[in-house]
Amino acid sequence: MRRLLILLISSLFTLAGCSNPKYTASVSPLADFARYETFYCADCQEGIDHRMPRYDNEEIRRLIRDALISEMESRNYEMQETYPDLLVELVIVIKNKIDTVAQRTTDYRYWQGFQTDFYNYKVGSIFINIIERKKGEIVWQGRADSVLEQYPKNLKNRIEQIVEKIFKNTPTSQNNSLF
Repeated sequence: MRRLLILLISSLFTLAGCSNPKYTASVSPLADFARYETFYCADCQEGIDHRMPRYDNEEIRRLIRDALISEMESRNYEMQETYPDLLVELVIVIKNKIDTVAQRTTDYRYWQGFQTDFYNYKVGSIFINIIERKKGEIVWQGRADSVLEQYPKNLKNRIEQIVEKIFKNTPTSQNNSLF
Protein backbone atom coordinates (compact mmCIF):
# COMPACT_ATOMS: atom_id res chain seq x y z
CA MET A 1 0.00 0.00 0.00
CA ARG A 2 2.83 2.35 0.86
CA ARG A 3 4.44 1.76 -2.55
CA LEU A 4 1.16 2.50 -4.28
CA LEU A 5 0.85 5.79 -2.40
CA ILE A 6 4.44 6.75 -3.31
CA LEU A 7 3.74 5.86 -6.93
CA LEU A 8 0.56 7.91 -6.99
CA ILE A 9 2.27 10.95 -5.48
CA SER A 10 5.24 10.72 -7.87
CA SER A 11 2.87 10.36 -10.84
CA LEU A 12 0.96 13.49 -9.83
CA PHE A 13 4.20 15.44 -9.50
CA THR A 14 5.23 14.21 -12.94
CA LEU A 15 1.96 15.39 -14.45
CA ALA A 16 2.13 18.68 -12.57
CA GLY A 17 5.65 19.20 -13.86
CA CYS A 18 4.36 18.80 -17.41
CA SER A 19 1.88 21.62 -16.94
CA ASN A 20 4.56 24.15 -17.81
CA PRO A 21 4.10 24.81 -21.51
CA LYS A 22 6.65 23.73 -24.10
CA TYR A 23 7.23 26.48 -26.66
CA THR A 24 8.33 26.25 -30.27
CA ALA A 25 8.38 28.74 -33.11
CA SER A 26 9.56 28.82 -36.68
CA VAL A 27 9.94 31.59 -39.19
CA SER A 28 10.10 31.48 -42.97
CA PRO A 29 13.59 32.30 -44.28
CA LEU A 30 11.94 34.28 -47.10
CA ALA A 31 9.96 36.57 -44.78
CA ASP A 32 11.11 40.16 -44.44
CA PHE A 33 9.31 41.51 -41.39
CA ALA A 34 10.88 44.95 -41.84
CA ARG A 35 8.48 45.66 -44.71
CA TYR A 36 5.30 44.70 -42.82
CA GLU A 37 3.50 47.47 -40.97
CA THR A 38 -0.08 46.33 -40.40
CA PHE A 39 -1.90 43.22 -39.21
CA TYR A 40 -5.39 41.95 -38.61
CA CYS A 41 -6.47 39.43 -36.01
CA ALA A 42 -9.92 37.96 -36.63
CA ASP A 43 -12.31 37.35 -33.77
CA CYS A 44 -10.90 33.78 -33.35
CA GLN A 45 -14.34 32.27 -32.75
CA GLU A 46 -14.18 29.81 -35.66
CA GLY A 47 -13.32 26.23 -34.84
CA ILE A 48 -14.39 26.19 -31.19
CA ASP A 49 -14.42 22.58 -29.97
CA HIS A 50 -17.84 22.42 -28.29
CA ARG A 51 -17.02 18.95 -26.89
CA MET A 52 -14.55 20.56 -24.46
CA PRO A 53 -16.12 23.87 -23.40
CA ARG A 54 -13.99 24.15 -20.26
CA TYR A 55 -10.84 24.50 -22.38
CA ASP A 56 -12.08 25.97 -25.66
CA ASN A 57 -14.78 28.61 -25.48
CA GLU A 58 -15.55 32.17 -26.54
CA GLU A 59 -14.05 33.73 -23.40
CA ILE A 60 -10.73 31.88 -23.70
CA ARG A 61 -10.48 32.74 -27.39
CA ARG A 62 -11.25 36.40 -26.66
CA LEU A 63 -8.49 36.49 -24.04
CA ILE A 64 -6.03 34.90 -26.48
CA ARG A 65 -7.06 37.34 -29.23
CA ASP A 66 -6.56 40.31 -26.90
CA ALA A 67 -3.11 38.99 -25.94
CA LEU A 68 -2.21 38.48 -29.62
CA ILE A 69 -3.22 42.04 -30.50
CA SER A 70 -1.24 43.38 -27.54
CA GLU A 71 1.88 41.43 -28.59
CA MET A 72 1.67 42.58 -32.21
CA GLU A 73 1.11 46.22 -31.19
CA SER A 74 4.05 46.03 -28.77
CA ARG A 75 6.16 45.16 -31.83
CA ASN A 76 4.94 48.35 -33.58
CA TYR A 77 2.49 46.68 -35.94
CA GLU A 78 -0.75 48.58 -36.43
CA MET A 79 -4.12 46.80 -36.35
CA GLN A 80 -5.95 47.39 -39.64
CA GLU A 81 -9.08 45.60 -40.87
CA THR A 82 -8.78 46.44 -44.58
CA TYR A 83 -5.81 45.13 -46.55
CA PRO A 84 -3.38 44.43 -43.70
CA ASP A 85 0.12 43.16 -44.48
CA LEU A 86 -0.22 40.25 -42.03
CA LEU A 87 -3.09 38.08 -40.86
CA VAL A 88 -2.90 36.52 -37.39
CA GLU A 89 -4.63 33.14 -37.07
CA LEU A 90 -5.32 31.10 -33.94
CA VAL A 91 -5.73 27.31 -33.82
CA ILE A 92 -6.47 25.41 -30.59
CA VAL A 93 -6.07 21.63 -30.41
CA ILE A 94 -7.08 19.60 -27.34
CA LYS A 95 -6.39 15.88 -27.00
CA ASN A 96 -7.30 13.33 -24.36
CA LYS A 97 -4.27 11.38 -23.13
CA ILE A 98 -3.86 8.32 -20.93
CA ASP A 99 -0.70 7.40 -19.04
CA THR A 100 -0.16 3.91 -17.73
CA VAL A 101 1.99 3.18 -14.69
CA ALA A 102 2.86 -0.34 -13.53
CA GLN A 103 4.13 -0.91 -10.01
CA ARG A 104 5.50 -4.14 -8.58
CA THR A 105 3.34 -5.32 -5.70
CA THR A 106 5.46 -8.25 -4.48
CA ASP A 107 9.15 -8.69 -3.79
CA TYR A 108 9.48 -12.41 -4.53
CA ARG A 109 12.47 -13.25 -6.65
CA TYR A 110 10.74 -15.65 -9.07
CA TRP A 111 7.24 -14.29 -8.94
CA GLN A 112 6.46 -10.67 -9.47
CA GLY A 113 3.01 -9.17 -9.12
CA PHE A 114 2.16 -5.84 -10.73
CA GLN A 115 -0.59 -3.34 -10.33
CA THR A 116 -1.41 -1.09 -13.24
CA ASP A 117 -2.92 2.37 -12.88
CA PHE A 118 -4.23 4.64 -15.63
CA TYR A 119 -4.27 8.43 -15.51
CA ASN A 120 -6.50 10.44 -17.84
CA TYR A 121 -5.58 14.03 -18.67
CA LYS A 122 -5.85 16.57 -21.46
CA VAL A 123 -3.08 18.16 -23.50
CA GLY A 124 -3.73 21.48 -25.19
CA SER A 125 -1.84 23.17 -28.00
CA ILE A 126 -2.13 26.77 -29.14
CA PHE A 127 -0.88 27.52 -32.65
CA ILE A 128 -0.41 31.11 -33.77
CA ASN A 129 0.08 31.53 -37.50
CA ILE A 130 1.15 34.81 -39.05
CA ILE A 131 0.27 34.88 -42.72
CA GLU A 132 1.45 37.28 -45.39
CA ARG A 133 -1.90 38.35 -46.79
CA LYS A 134 -0.82 39.02 -50.40
CA LYS A 135 0.88 35.65 -50.88
CA GLY A 136 -1.37 33.67 -48.53
CA GLU A 137 1.69 32.00 -46.98
CA ILE A 138 2.54 31.39 -43.36
CA VAL A 139 5.65 33.43 -42.57
CA TRP A 140 5.77 32.64 -38.85
CA GLN A 141 4.26 30.01 -36.59
CA GLY A 142 4.47 29.83 -32.82
CA ARG A 143 3.17 27.07 -30.60
CA ALA A 144 2.69 26.20 -26.92
CA ASP A 145 1.85 22.68 -25.67
CA SER A 146 0.82 21.91 -22.10
CA VAL A 147 -1.06 19.53 -19.86
CA LEU A 148 -4.29 21.36 -19.07
CA GLU A 149 -5.43 22.10 -15.55
CA GLN A 150 -9.01 21.26 -14.65
CA TYR A 151 -9.66 24.66 -13.06
CA PRO A 152 -6.85 27.07 -13.98
CA LYS A 153 -6.24 30.05 -11.74
CA ASN A 154 -5.58 33.57 -13.04
CA LEU A 155 -6.59 32.55 -16.56
CA LYS A 156 -6.16 36.02 -18.10
CA ASN A 157 -2.62 36.45 -16.74
CA ARG A 158 -1.67 32.90 -17.69
CA ILE A 159 -2.88 33.35 -21.29
CA GLU A 160 -1.01 36.66 -21.59
CA GLN A 161 2.20 34.99 -20.34
CA ILE A 162 1.83 32.03 -22.71
CA VAL A 163 1.26 34.25 -25.76
CA GLU A 164 4.19 36.47 -24.76
CA LYS A 165 6.49 33.44 -24.40
CA ILE A 166 5.39 32.03 -27.76
CA PHE A 167 6.53 35.27 -29.40
CA LYS A 168 9.76 35.44 -27.36
CA ASN A 169 10.71 31.91 -28.47
CA THR A 170 11.08 33.04 -32.08
CA PRO A 171 14.30 32.25 -33.93
CA THR A 172 15.56 35.51 -35.37
CA SER A 173 17.94 36.72 -38.03
CA GLN A 174 18.62 40.20 -39.37
CA ASN A 175 15.93 40.15 -42.05
CA ASN A 176 13.14 38.05 -40.61
CA SER A 177 12.69 39.07 -37.01
CA LEU A 178 9.28 39.98 -35.61
CA PHE A 179 11.05 42.26 -33.12
